Amino acid sequence: MDKIRKSYKFSFHFRKLLKKMNFTPKRAINSTIFFLIFSAIANAVYVFLLANKEEESIKLFFKSNPQNTVMFIISATDFIVGYFLWINRAKITRQRKKFITINCFLLLTQILVGNFVNSVLALLSICIATQIEEDGDKLSYNYETLFLILCGLIYFFSFFVLMKLR
Repeated sequence: MDKIRKSYKFSFHFRKLLKKMNFTPKRAINSTIFFLIFSAIANAVYVFLLANKEEESIKLFFKSNPQNTVMFIISATDFIVGYFLWINRAKITRQRKKFITINCFLLLTQILVGNFVNSVLALLSICIATQIEEDGDKLSYNYETLFLILCGLIYFFSFFVLMKLR
């Protein structure tokens, strides 16, 4: 029972600290969008610089380096997910269930592909989800869910390909 009280105190103080830092759901989603898009662009520039350094065409570079090809696919998916979040950020920050679902998706997939900055942001976002008022609506399954499932499949496929290449 003492451990439960201690963990509750830690959780309470941690949420209080996040609130003092003014870490709101809107800031959390904007930070996630920034890091997803920034990491995708940085990886694309890195791949193009490597191809230029080896004086190869992009097509030949991707054929000779399958691990970089998979990382480029992951970066493209990160960019697409970041763009999706950017377009739907107002809707996401209004519905608690959708906010938690998308951040759980980000947490799992970003840990899987090794993007730990976004994993930490997703974990912090889940902690502050209580700042969003409960809307009482059921989580609707529509194009957004289908989009996230397809992106999740790309992440899982990329993860297994990367594991096979090692």
